[in-house]
Amino acid sequence: MITAKIIAISFIGSFVIIWPMAYFQDKEKFEFLKICVTILIIFSAYNLIAGIYLLSGWEDPLSQASSQQQGRAAARRGGGIILLAIKFWPYLLIGWAGYCFYNIATGWGYVYKIKGKK
Repeated sequence: MITAKIIAISFIGSFVIIWPMAYFQDKEKFEFLKICVTILIIFSAYNLIAGIYLLSGWEDPLSQASSQQQGRAAARRGGGIILLAIKFWPYLLIGWAGYCFYNIATGWGYVYKIKGKK
C-alpha cells in the first residue's frame, strides 16, 4: 500500500541514513554499516516502487493553475524549487532511489572490503 505518510518517511529516512553510512565507512564500523545499508535498501526499494506507481497515473498538479498563480508561488523564497519538485515528484523519487542504490553498492563494497582503504 502506497500512502503519503510512508512515502514521506522513506524519502526523509533515506536522506538521513546517508550520513551515518559515510561516518561508519570512515570509522570502519562494519556492523553498524550493515544495519544502515539494510535500512537504506528498504527505503530505496519503497521509493522506487512508489515512484513507478505514482508515475503510472501521474497528471501534472499545476496544469489547472494559471500562469499568474504559478508566478506568485514561484516569486516567494524558493517557491520555484518547490513547484518543480511537485511537478516532477515521481521522477524525483525514482532518481533519488537510484542514487541511494548507488550508495548501497559502495556501502556493501566497504563492508566486504572490495574497496579497501589504506
